[in-house]
Amino acid sequence: MFDPREILSAGMVLFAVIDIIGNIPLVITLREKVGHIQSGKASIVSACIMIAFLFIGEEILNLIGIDINSFAVAGSFVLLFMALEMILGVSLYRDDVPDRLDSTIGFSDDRRCRYDDFIVVVACRV
Repeated sequence: MFDPREILSAGMVLFAVIDIIGNIPLVITLREKVGHIQSGKASIVSACIMIAFLFIGEEILNLIGIDINSFAVAGSFVLLFMALEMILGVSLYRDDVPDRLDSTIGFSDDRRCRYDDFIVVVACRV
């Protein structure tokens, strides 16, 4: 059912797309804004989501009527547009979010997480 080569290939593609080295400035900025990042918790949640989609991802795509090849082509277009934005330094899509967003995701009075950029809730102080 699952070919280890395909899993290894998908893992290598994810490693290349995520660009861990290139995201170091983002992580540093995130730590300055939020404080301590619970990286262990974020890694476990991310791994659970990836494993869940490994088993049920194709069924979800079939449920909404999209085959894997079409999904791959759409993903490649998203990556192309993101690369064009980064290389050319332009915004292809209009930003609806103001520079400083005053709303917060509230858990309780002492546990709040600001989402100024695109902060994953799990990575915040929860």
